[in-house]
Amino acid sequence: MIAAALARFLLADTGSNAVKVRTALATYAGGAAVFTRDPPGDSARPCLVIRQTGGAPWDTREDLGEESTAEVEVLGDKPAAETALRALAWLVWKALNRATIGPYLPEGKADVGCVADPPTRTPDDAGFPGYTVRVEVRAM
Repeated sequence: MIAAALARFLLADTGSNAVKVRTALATYAGGAAVFTRDPPGDSARPCLVIRQTGGAPWDTREDLGEESTAEVEVLGDKPAAETALRALAWLVWKALNRATIGPYLPEGKADVGCVADPPTRTPDDAGFPGYTVRVEVRAM
């Protein structure tokens, strides 16, 4: 649920940071390269892969909700300059930290808070550069 909501937010939000993220990404199937599962083998980079990594009940005295965590992987090409990828990872963080993603959540859910951790460098075993932004969303 949260991975799809974060993807919809990054693909549709009109805030300047989300727009900058979209324009910095490669194009895939006519849109920005944002995936909620492993990217297809023919996808160009840089791209984003968003996965939900956990969840737990979260509530107030009146309402029951959930706290979900996700990771946004910012993946680059091996020969690409890592400086540009790092800048893109920071744009992802700026777009998601304290974002209002309520309109992108499933019907009947409202966000109570969205907090993102700064990007962490996470290259893969093959030497491709990458960064990960961990996101926590509370929704009711």
